[in-house]
Amino acid sequence: MTFLSAAAVSRWLVCGGSAALEETEAAPAERILEALPIVAERKAALEAQGAAVQAALGVRVDIGIITGERGATAIIQGLLIAEWEDHSRVEVHGHELVEAQLLTLAALIKYSLLHNFTETSVGSVEELYAVGQRMTEAAALALSLRGDVSALSHLTEGPQCSACSAAYRCPQLSKGVFEDVFGEIQAPDDVHLQPVLPRVRVGPPEDLPALIAAALERIPMIEDWCASVRDHAVLLGLIPRAATVPRVKRQRKKRRKYTKRAKTSPP
Repeated sequence: MTFLSAAAVSRWLVCGGSAALEETEAAPAERILEALPIVAERKAALEAQGAAVQAALGVRVDIGIITGERGATAIIQGLLIAEWEDHSRVEVHGHELVEAQLLTLAALIKYSLLHNFTETSVGSVEELYAVGQRMTEAAALALSLRGDVSALSHLTEGPQCSACSAAYRCPQLSKGVFEDVFGEIQAPDDVHLQPVLPRVRVGPPEDLPALIAAALERIPMIEDWCASVRDHAVLLGLIPRAATVPRVKRQRKKRRKYTKRAKTSPP
C-alpha cells in the first residue's frame, strides 16, 4: 500500500506527520471507478479545435518519482491527451485540485517522451513543476517521520483535518479545538477541564459574556467530536454498544373499588 497516497496529498503537503498518524488507521476503501461524462465532453471539444485526442479511464501512474517513495502509484480517474502539430495538452479529471496537480505532473512525466506538453488543465507546465517541487520537499519530511514518535510534533491544524481519518485522536487538532472553544475561560493546563472562575480570570470582566457566548456556539461541535470518539471506541471494542433504552411504561391509575353494601330491611 502506498504510504503517501495521491488522495491524501492535500494533507501531507501541509501536515508532515499526518501520513504517519493515519497509517495506523484502517486502510481506506479503494475509490470506485465511475463514469465521467466530462471526459467525453472535453474530448469532443478538443477534437473540435483540431487536436488528435486520446482518452482513457483508470490510468495507473507512478507518483513515487515525485514523492520519493519507491513503488508508489495512483490511479487517474479520467485522462485526456490532446495533440496538435506543434504542441500537446494533458488533462486529468475526477479529482480535487491538489490531487489533480500531483496526478497531472505524474502523467506529464510518464508521457513526456512521446508528447511536447505545453498545456495542462491545472495550470502551466512551469507552475506544475513548481508545485511538484513543493510536494517533493513535503514528501521527504513525511517519509522521514514514518514510524517515528516525533511525527506528532509535525502536525498542523487546518482545513485538511476534515478529511483526515485520524483527526479524532490528533493532539494538534485537539489543542486547536481547545483553544478555539474555551479560550480564556478555561485553564489550558488543567486535564480535568475545570472552568476558570470569573473572579480569578485574567482580563476585563466585561469580556466574559462575549467569551461565554462564543463558547456556547461551539457546543454542537464538541458534542459531534464526543460522538465520533465514542463511535471509534465501539468499533475498537473499547466500550460496548449502547443498550436500547427501555420505554417508560405509563402507570395506569387504579380504579377505586366500591364494595357493594348489603341490603338491609327498613326499620
